[in-house]
Amino acid sequence: MLMRITDKVKFYVENSDGGGYNPETGQYEDTEELVATIPANITDLGKDRTKELFGEIDDSKLVIRTFKPIKFKWSYCLIGKSKYKQETNLNASIRSNSLIVGEIHD
Repeated sequence: MLMRITDKVKFYVENSDGGGYNPETGQYEDTEELVATIPANITDLGKDRTKELFGEIDDSKLVIRTFKPIKFKWSYCLIGKSKYKQETNLNASIRSNSLIVGEIHD
């Protein structure tokens, strides 16, 4: 079965130092850093499946499928203009990776 890779997911890590103004450089530094942009297949998990797996339907959950496993640390991902955090990681094979992510409401 072929998987259509039609989307891009941006993975970010939040810096532990909190960023802000750096007096040594005179610049403002971001509190987050882009780690990777990966092509992926993204689908909605669906309300019935979300309730079955998590027992609640508080936020939107998506399934992200990539060709390669994600082997780096990340704090959140950006899909379109929405932020998502990892709920579950499903490694079915060494050649692909599936994540279930939930939307973050700031």
